[in-house]
Amino acid sequence: MTGLSNLVQSSFAFINELFCSRTFTKAITSPGGALVKFYAPWCGYCQRFEGPYSKAAETLGKVAPRLIVARIDGTRFPSEASFAQVRGYPTVLLFIGGKSYNFNGERTAKNVVSFVESVLGPPVEKLANVDTLKKKVEEHYDAVFFLYRGLDSGTLWEAYNVTAEEYRLLLPFYHLKEKAEVGEIFVYKDGGKRLFEPKKGIDIQQQIKNFVEQNRNPAFGYINAYDLRHAQFDDSTLICVFLVDHVSDSTEVFKKIGRELAFTNFNPSSNIRLKFVWTVDASGLSSLAMTDLESPNIFLFFPTNHTMMLHPYYSQPETMGNLKKQFVTDFLIDATNGRIPMYGGKGWLVSIRRFCFDFLSSCKNMIQTSPLIALITFGVPLGCLSCLLYCICCAQGEDLYVPEEALPAIGAEARRARMFDRRQMEEQLASAKYEDTSRARSIYSRNAVRKKILESTIEESKPTIPEESRKDR
Repeated sequence: MTGLSNLVQSSFAFINELFCSRTFTKAITSPGGALVKFYAPWCGYCQRFEGPYSKAAETLGKVAPRLIVARIDGTRFPSEASFAQVRGYPTVLLFIGGKSYNFNGERTAKNVVSFVESVLGPPVEKLANVDTLKKKVEEHYDAVFFLYRGLDSGTLWEAYNVTAEEYRLLLPFYHLKEKAEVGEIFVYKDGGKRLFEPKKGIDIQQQIKNFVEQNRNPAFGYINAYDLRHAQFDDSTLICVFLVDHVSDSTEVFKKIGRELAFTNFNPSSNIRLKFVWTVDASGLSSLAMTDLESPNIFLFFPTNHTMMLHPYYSQPETMGNLKKQFVTDFLIDATNGRIPMYGGKGWLVSIRRFCFDFLSSCKNMIQTSPLIALITFGVPLGCLSCLLYCICCAQGEDLYVPEEALPAIGAEARRARMFDRRQMEEQLASAKYEDTSRARSIYSRNAVRKKILESTIEESKPTIPEESRKDR
């Protein structure tokens, strides 16, 4: 893999660390292109993605040796993250030819490599034989791809290539070379295939484009949380989301239930149309639902008002993994009939609540994945604040407590001191000038007021004698 001379090798092999704005600019403008991952040190999802990203970089070193695979800390370089329009972490972008392409697939090494190949490679990938085609069918079982069977010549072949160039980042296009008089175009989706039948008298290019638009979305396709939030559907469409992963077998069985419902076009109500999708974006869905969601899970989402319906056992992943198809369909029937409570929305109160949930989730994620950074971020300010509060609340003041038995002596002593001070002050005033006299009188007045306050405090502490008792005496 070709790199720039002033790039720094990161802790992961085959990945270059961009440590300044100059190296970032050189990387994204390199002739071979650059695959850049924007990350944050405190982000747990970024740390979990380091392994697959490193494996993808190793593979790309053989597939695309002129490509630079790098990463950059978006928190240290906010101007670069703003330039790339980064909305969250991690974000992977491919820069080549003055353009940038965003990676939106699952965060696996295989998908990253496929993404790069779809951008750098030809719009139509050639298949060696029928066995290779069978592998592609298994690989894209829950996706859609198009196949041209025939010789690489003719009007149909040229129109197919033009359409593939237009949709190269959205859909895969393949070519199986066979000796045939007329080429054929097939679409593979939902476990089957369909033949493209051109009509005479109509532009063949426009017909292929319409064919792609009609079949580009599978019945049970993948979606991430960002695309789910920005999905455009009518008021009668309800999106049923299956949250799965690629580790446990229970989630594979759970995903199979969603696939069967999608292929059979399950719809319990005539007024609502269900759209089935699956995802592995647990963090994005948790932010959308404002609660922690783990796979396997299922919920319904209204794209028009961003409200949702959660399964009653959404907080119990083990129970969700053991659900049968009948229990899933019962939940869908209850939801479409309004027997499941709704959450979320687009109001400002919901936005504040979602912001608080995202903030607390980020703090929790930081503490779990990067305790040292969390200690510096939260510990130092809290320690300074604690010291300040301690100094304010626990500072030692002057002891003003006076025993009750000492109050009469203190009162008599205060009166004698006041008389002595007054006589001394009068003697000094007799021989003083006018200015000194005025200043002295002012000082004396302040002292008299201060001592009067003290005496009044002492008088209040003495027991009062009733009026009749004083007369009797």
